[in-house]
Amino acid sequence: METKNQVKKHIADIWRVVSSLSADTAGSQTEVYPLLFFALILKKENLLPNRANLEWDYVDDIRNSLRHKTDPLYHGNLLKVFEVVYEPILERGGRKFFADLINYINHLDEEIHTKHFSDLFEGLLERYHDGTYRMSAGENMLPKQLIKLMINLAKVQEKKRVYNPFAGMASFGLAINPNCEYFGQEINYDLWAMGILRFIAQDNFPGKLVQGDSIKEWIVNYEKGYDIIIAAPPFGKIPSGYYLGEFKGFSYDQFVIDKGINSLNEEGKLVILVPERFLFAGGKDEYIRKKLIKQNLIDTIISLPAGILGRASGVKTSILVIDKNKKNNNLVHLIEAADLIKGDGRKTEYDFNQLYETLDSISDSNGSTGITENLIQEESEVYTTPYSNKRCITIDQHKIEVENYNLQSSRYFVKTDTLDTEISDETFLLSKVLKYKKGHSKMPLREMIYISIKHLQKNNLDYKLKIEDVEERVQTLKGAKIIDTSCLLFAKIGNDLKPTFFEYNGEAIAVSNNIFTYKVNQKDIDLDFLINEFYSSMVLDQLNAYRSGVAQQSISKRDFERIKLIIPSPEKQKLKIKAVKEAFINSREKELKLQKELLGLKDDAFREFASIRHTMRQYLNALKSNVSGTRKFIERNNGDPITLESVYSNNMSQTFGEHLNSLEGKINSMSKLLKEDRLADAEGDFIQPKNLIEEAQNMFKEPDEFKLEDLYVDQEVFVSDLGYFNPYIKISQEAFYRVFSNIISNAKEHGFKGRKGNVIKTTLTLDQEKRECLIIISNNGWSFPEGFGKKELVTRGEKTTDSEGTGFGGADIKEILAHFDAVFDLEIDNSNSFPVSYILRFPLYDITNTGELLEK
Repeated sequence: METKNQVKKHIADIWRVVSSLSADTAGSQTEVYPLLFFALILKKENLLPNRANLEWDYVDDIRNSLRHKTDPLYHGNLLKVFEVVYEPILERGGRKFFADLINYINHLDEEIHTKHFSDLFEGLLERYHDGTYRMSAGENMLPKQLIKLMINLAKVQEKKRVYNPFAGMASFGLAINPNCEYFGQEINYDLWAMGILRFIAQDNFPGKLVQGDSIKEWIVNYEKGYDIIIAAPPFGKIPSGYYLGEFKGFSYDQFVIDKGINSLNEEGKLVILVPERFLFAGGKDEYIRKKLIKQNLIDTIISLPAGILGRASGVKTSILVIDKNKKNNNLVHLIEAADLIKGDGRKTEYDFNQLYETLDSISDSNGSTGITENLIQEESEVYTTPYSNKRCITIDQHKIEVENYNLQSSRYFVKTDTLDTEISDETFLLSKVLKYKKGHSKMPLREMIYISIKHLQKNNLDYKLKIEDVEERVQTLKGAKIIDTSCLLFAKIGNDLKPTFFEYNGEAIAVSNNIFTYKVNQKDIDLDFLINEFYSSMVLDQLNAYRSGVAQQSISKRDFERIKLIIPSPEKQKLKIKAVKEAFINSREKELKLQKELLGLKDDAFREFASIRHTMRQYLNALKSNVSGTRKFIERNNGDPITLESVYSNNMSQTFGEHLNSLEGKINSMSKLLKEDRLADAEGDFIQPKNLIEEAQNMFKEPDEFKLEDLYVDQEVFVSDLGYFNPYIKISQEAFYRVFSNIISNAKEHGFKGRKGNVIKTTLTLDQEKRECLIIISNNGWSFPEGFGKKELVTRGEKTTDSEGTGFGGADIKEILAHFDAVFDLEIDNSNSFPVSYILRFPLYDITNTGELLEK
């Protein structure tokens, strides 16, 4: 334990020095960091110069040392790595940084460096990638637990031939049995180079890691085929610049699956990390799923939690195990592992031990992954392990065919007492209760009322369409249909069905194609009762099972009509709805009484004043910084003529006129804040978060106090087969400014106190599982003291002992976000170079091509 702590301290010390050295580099600060890992390898291999300065060409010495090394496996690769990747970085401005680095590394603790080199190297690499938010499939480092799981599923044993396309930094190659024959391939030179360095750091080279394009130059083992193909390819479609032939229009994962099957031997396995989309989407995904099922190739699917690839990536993923030598014929094992998350909220962690216990509990006596034959019982039976809520289900080919080859686990894990309920005298399929109303497209010669999902009701008692509140009108029927009879309306997109009754009064309406329309015979069923049933747990369970989608959930007409309802006699219907209404009235009476007791206008007024004062302080700090910058600008020009077109800042590409506009904007925002109505009365706007964040960054930048890094947008999560997903959040601009300024203020008053090199970074991503827009704001300052977490942060008046603040900032953040149905998490990770992160979670909206607002 003591040695482990020494290594951690050594890593922290090295990182602190390297961060300081990089701040003075002539090149890009981010670009020079990889030189650290190259220098460490040179030190390990006794190739590092004893000293370095800029007066002699130490770079030639390194190159000559590499050329004279005789080991063709290691040093031949190392020379190529140097010439192709690291020497160009030196030429672009990294020479001084590298010289200082050499001199520093030569004085490191020799014992730690020698005995624990691989731990030191990997620890520094994790620190680098955690700090840059670059973890994503096919790009960089994969989590170690995920690598171990996939290798265990592949059953990588000695003397196996393993192919790893899209190898990244060779994480799989480092973890497999060293007696295997490994072939890794990576197109990105930087990632390939880091993979080579990692092999050398661990004295482990089980085969080959080559720089190459796995699309154009897929490595085929013509003689015997591969025993195993293992991959975590990039997400998204292959760029159009490739000539793909039969693979035209394929995504990377589709390509690996289709190409990989034909590259395996007769007993081979393919284990691949796929985006959740692959399990349910149509088109080529569906074509490949059908082929895999019909050929009896899918053995196991494990659904993983969203965000497992890193906090900046909200992509939900699954592991797909393809086995050409399956023992359990026509059966597929589904394992739901979405609840692996553990911890106290300060840092997100995943408990893979639970997953291994699940796999062990269904361990296979015949050699295949998954469930033994004697454990396979009736179709769709759910297996619940005795130690947790983890479930495993085994389904046969017929069940999958019934579900149109949709392999999303939710539709198979729905409660058996819901989907397995038999049709009886009181249980009916929805298709037998309602009659689909197709609508027509014959547009009258006038404008029509246009109904979109936002107009539907979300109330089990107040469910009638309020035509008088609808302002939208259309003259054409793009993406809509005409309804000219009374019917029920249902949202087919989003998390809420929002059943709403349209009562026809002689005027037809145009209804969005994102709304199902059904006629109901009110003589057979009480409408109050029917609407209430759509809010029952039985129906909600079925809806959750049948919905699919990544950023936006939806349900097909076929699945919607499969929903089962329990409809008793008319007398029982009336009794049930009477009880529901009485319960509602009693609940409202208690709520009104409680509101009256809690009403305290004086307290509200004080809190609002304290909140505005806290926010105003940050506005004034930003304004003070801008005024200081103006003074320096005038002094720098030393009496030379200054115009509005004069360059104020080269770094920000900003003229003096634009700078003055920025000052004016801050003053206007302060004025709006003082005139703003109480938060309880504020209404939000639908705003694109990217623009909002960038405006807030410009508003509150203080370059003398801290650096605001450019916004990082996790592009992968916003792209699907349907194109680029354009998210919107609902909040007022001034309210977001208050949240952003409070976070910056907290960082300044605690995290940045007494230190230099302060940085705040912001990331925009999605949580696809929860369908939320995430804004992650992190700083590299001091962490909060032990025992101080979100609970203390959001308590008014509570603050750390060294803070100069009021103790109102965290409470303000919580209250403002809550007003707009948003929340925030506080993530504290003292091992990260950015230890404190505020994760703002907003409900996800999308403005579609039809101009319709889709609620999350």
